[in-house]
Amino acid sequence: MKELKATVPLKIRFSEVDSMNIVWHGSYMMYFEDAREAFGREYGIAYPLSSTRAPSHMT
Repeated sequence: MKELKATVPLKIRFSEVDSMNIVWHGSYMMYFEDAREAFGREYGIAYPLSSTRAPSHMT
């Protein structure tokens, strides 16, 4: 079975860590989303074009 994986280098911002340089747990979801997008690009599973646009009531 083929292993599917993608690697994303992360740049941790100063505002995402506490005084002990530990990443705040609330930032994890942003990192997961970055990884999910990279995985999709790697394997051709991108967002549908229509979902990347603002809803019509917002334009």
